Amino acid sequence: MSALNVIVRCDAAHLITDAAGCVAGRLLALTPKTFLYPHLGIAAGFRGHIGVMRSLSFLLGQYPDRVAMVRGLPHDFRREYRFRRKLLPSVFDFDIGIIGFDGRPFGWLFSSVDRPGFPAFRLNEATAYFSPTAGDEATERAADLISEDNVDEAALAVLDGQRLAQDVVVGGYAQITSVDEDGINTRLLCRWSDERGKVVDRSTGRVVAVKPSVTSRPIQRDWRAA
Repeated sequence: MSALNVIVRCDAAHLITDAAGCVAGRLLALTPKTFLYPHLGIAAGFRGHIGVMRSLSFLLGQYPDRVAMVRGLPHDFRREYRFRRKLLPSVFDFDIGIIGFDGRPFGWLFSSVDRPGFPAFRLNEATAYFSPTAGDEATERAADLISEDNVDEAALAVLDGQRLAQDVVVGGYAQITSVDEDGINTRLLCRWSDERGKVVDRSTGRVVAVKPSVTSRPIQRDWRAA
């Protein structure tokens, strides 16, 4: 498990993830956890076992349009993963954050386990979701920055707090993906000095600030087009 954060504002929805793939606190791989689905008009971020995340990201992309996804995803993913999760919760505990734009920005959370306010195997509306918890100070700072429309700095404040969490590892690099009326774009926020094969030192802060590089994908406007 690592970081998965959703922020929905009046003009855009944002998804913030890191890239740490760890076992017992040791960084084994750098792996992107956000995927773009322009044919669905969404971006999705995944939190969980790396192999399960890859399967989930593939299955999500098989829906032909967003209407089919909304109708089918809860039933299909419950059928596929509910029993597996009961047998191997350490492997099949996962969260999916979904953001999109359909006249207005929206955010959803879909999980294989009940989260506070978010029942398992349902598409739950999420306008502000931070996992793991970032601590009161970081959360309050992020809220202030969000109110000032400074989403990038708010995202970094949340990630800084989450990096100190003891039950997960946040690291590698930070990525923010946004969806608005113009489409989907994703950019790199920062990196950490974590080394593959070594235990992540949570006390180290961000060491390389990067100028955002943007990849854009237009949204398919007609959701019901064949």
